[in-house]
Amino acid sequence: MLFISLSNALAPVAIAFGVIEIGGSASQLGLVLAARTASQTLLLLVGGVIADRWPRHLILMVCGAAGVVTHVAAALVILVGSGPLWQLAVLEAVNGAAAAFSYPAIAGMLPLLVSKAQMARASSTTGLARFTGFVLGGLVAGLVAGYVSSGVALLAAAVAVLAGTLLLIPLGSVPTAATDAPSGHLGHQLAQGWRTFIGLPWLWVVVAGFCVLNMVSSGIWRTLGPIIATNSVGEAGWGLTLALFSAGMAIGNLALMRIQPRHLLRAGVAAAALEVPALVALGFPRLAVIAPLALLAGGGIGYFSASWRATLGREIPPDRLSRVSSIDGLGSFIAIPVGQVAASQLYDRIGGEAVILLGATLSAVTVAAMLATPAVRRLVSTT
Repeated sequence: MLFISLSNALAPVAIAFGVIEIGGSASQLGLVLAARTASQTLLLLVGGVIADRWPRHLILMVCGAAGVVTHVAAALVILVGSGPLWQLAVLEAVNGAAAAFSYPAIAGMLPLLVSKAQMARASSTTGLARFTGFVLGGLVAGLVAGYVSSGVALLAAAVAVLAGTLLLIPLGSVPTAATDAPSGHLGHQLAQGWRTFIGLPWLWVVVAGFCVLNMVSSGIWRTLGPIIATNSVGEAGWGLTLALFSAGMAIGNLALMRIQPRHLLRAGVAAAALEVPALVALGFPRLAVIAPLALLAGGGIGYFSASWRATLGREIPPDRLSRVSSIDGLGSFIAIPVGQVAASQLYDRIGGEAVILLGATLSAVTVAAMLATPAVRRLVSTT
């Protein structure tokens, strides 16, 4: 998990600065980033069914191999510096397709390894490894992209994926969902997962809410952030900001070990509101302001992420967890390409400050709406 997360932190920053490095505009950057997210979103449901039928560690290893190949190829495009941007878009789309299968497979692994009583602590521990990788990845990406090349940063991401994939080999002895694979054709299995999803109001309300929050975050942090940083805090400063955000996420995961309220989901959703001040600060970028707010925002998102994984692991039957997680991923991610493209287009037309303030306002209203929903507010954690 540490190495995969390290790569997941390195690659987006390297791609963003790489597009800028070879002369791409804000709109072109948005399209390249959206290519990955769109392909991931389109294939998530299929990935969820496959992950409930086949050994999940094998799926992760195949996806890891695809990640290595696409990162190396994208690094070469950036290092050569003369290729058309559509090549990066195609490579990102292939990488996103691999992520569509790995996302539900990862989500379905933890309940096979630990009991429900251990789920919150295990979720917090794996989250700590994940966000430690994000911290290191953000720092390395900013420093390498700023002082060496974005292409070299992508090569580092490829090495991290390779290391993480090789470490999955011992999991071949772990029982998988394939030993009790769901029966029926693809459509039947998707329908079964959908019935489970739609039958739990707390689940689809939070997924719908984070559809909006992820749209805003991807448009502002992932797309506009590197562009704004280039003219303000610099690549290294942006790398530090991302590293602090990830450090906050690690702290938020650790907090779940100590803070497990009866209404865990409600606490997690409320914590997500801590991202709003950091979004506002990005509109007026000063490293001394945005860096600590990024740490605070990461803490809130990290606590939500860990509480969400724990809630899913406790409340969803293991034989349906990958399918439900794929629907969760689809709902949460489907608007990300919209955010990436819309933010870059609006940036060119009305400027960064206006886009960021609009996004921050939308995020605050969305969190309030989720907390106002009885199914979210009243869900009691089970053991």
